[in-house]
Amino acid sequence: MENRYFRLLTSLLLSVFGVCFLQISQSLAFEMDGEYRSIQTERGFELLDPSPIDSEYQSDLLTYAVSPEDFLKFSERRHFYLSAGSLSATQFDFQLRAQIEEELSSGLVFKFLRAEHENYEEAIRSSVVELQARLSESAVWFAAYGTLARLKKEDDVGFAFLWRRPKTENENRELRLFVTFADFTRSERNDTGDFFVGAGPVALGLKWVRESTNLYRELLIRRESSLEWRDPSSNRSYTYGHHAISGFLRRIDSGNWLSLRWQWDRKHTGVLTLDTAANVTGRDYVDRDRQQVELRRHLVIDDLWSTQFGALWVARQWREENSRELLHQNLSPFFSVRFGPGVELGIEATKFEALGDLSLGSATVRTEAIESRLNGRYHFAFENGATLSLALTFDIDRAEGGAFEGGHGKFQTTF
Repeated sequence: MENRYFRLLTSLLLSVFGVCFLQISQSLAFEMDGEYRSIQTERGFELLDPSPIDSEYQSDLLTYAVSPEDFLKFSERRHFYLSAGSLSATQFDFQLRAQIEEELSSGLVFKFLRAEHENYEEAIRSSVVELQARLSESAVWFAAYGTLARLKKEDDVGFAFLWRRPKTENENRELRLFVTFADFTRSERNDTGDFFVGAGPVALGLKWVRESTNLYRELLIRRESSLEWRDPSSNRSYTYGHHAISGFLRRIDSGNWLSLRWQWDRKHTGVLTLDTAANVTGRDYVDRDRQQVELRRHLVIDDLWSTQFGALWVARQWREENSRELLHQNLSPFFSVRFGPGVELGIEATKFEALGDLSLGSATVRTEAIESRLNGRYHFAFENGATLSLALTFDIDRAEGGAFEGGHGKFQTTF
């Protein structure tokens, strides 16, 4: 199964590069605010369970995903983004991002970021404050940052060096090297007794951005050290590790644009059952690899009509302690047309395939499935630049539970 998995990935990448006539060898895909991420909340240790993920899950995420246009607006100094879309009768894919960046002087910048993203695979909830200071009159900046939480054991602290050229009308460049010490005082300032065994977790990485009039490029690489997190009250010890590469490329030509996104990440979680002498009596772990590639094209037809189309490929592979493996593959072409003041109609299809030990996954998942949906959206645009989008989605290939799939709302503004 490993060989087939990598053959499929290689074939798709070559196809993407063949279609994309740009010089994109420097660009990988994207992950939002990855330079501030660290170990997740306690719920994060439940997120490698493949059982909630069925053949429609990736289609849901594609419908609710942050678009390339939305992503580029995140660089604005004052920005707010909110999105909620239905995953099931009881859960949303929920995203919130708020940023305030203030230049206190010519060499001092204050930044606040609130980021939340929750679904079957994410449990991100973090508030970050950062102070950036320029070193002398050079292009090098030093940044210190930390997360805000009620419990001191949940605070992260970090440092970064930035190489930043002065912004011009035509170009912006920045390279950020960072180190984050997650849950910095968990073992010392803790009223519940849990602690890290040995050194606490550390995240290292770099983020590179280069933006010109017609081309945006971003690359992010992050490695989080492995850790053991012990909770004597439950006689359990948790292990965790995570590595990621992500980025984004977008080329604009007279209002038309082409974007490429690619992401790879590997995550490990484990639960060790201990006896009173802290000896391991049981072990349960899961490793998950995830890769995704998206190619998207936007064309302006005239003042009232525009269209977007492209394809997304996503693969998730799980491995557990008894060497059992499960692979989910999703290939999702999509097409939409926007016309009039704000009406948009779109169609998505997902070819889903499950390989390996199906008992690891959802009890209702099928080895192969074709999922398709119709999306109807209306975009409200306000005079201050804010936008509100409301969508209804409908299942057009099968309707065991009814044709109506759910709704999605998105609001974005800069201020």
